[in-house]
Amino acid sequence: WSSDVCSSDLLIEEKTLQDMADYDNLTHLYNRHKLHRIIARRINEAKKSNASFTFAISDIDFFKAVNDKYGHNCGDYVLEELSGIFKDACASASDIGRCGGEEFVFIFTSETKYETDCNLLDLMRRKVEEHIFIYNSSYLLYHKIF
Repeated sequence: WSSDVCSSDLLIEEKTLQDMADYDNLTHLYNRHKLHRIIARRINEAKKSNASFTFAISDIDFFKAVNDKYGHNCGDYVLEELSGIFKDACASASDIGRCGGEEFVFIFTSETKYETDCNLLDLMRRKVEEHIFIYNSSYLLYHKIF
């Protein structure tokens, strides 16, 4: 029985370490290293099956101004809010990651059509534009994203 408990504990620890290696700890999206592996896998799959996939990068305009004006904790809040918007909009249609400070990557599956992917990206842009960012009871005027 104790060996089963130890084995179970090891599996939990292994899963925890893998999550730490694959996910950004702030946004809980894939990190740059995991994105590189996903992109390489998608390229190989596309070559083998003569398929395609959509890859998009989003950069948050004027993000440094948010950090400078409101502080880094507020910047973290904005990144967390954005990641929630992206996750909700994409659901299971894509892999989403944080590539750098305020850069996000979207990798859509080969099953979706390019036009559908573009529509989804535009939907995310509109959701961000419509989102009300409130930090410490202050309304942030911040809609220059994408």
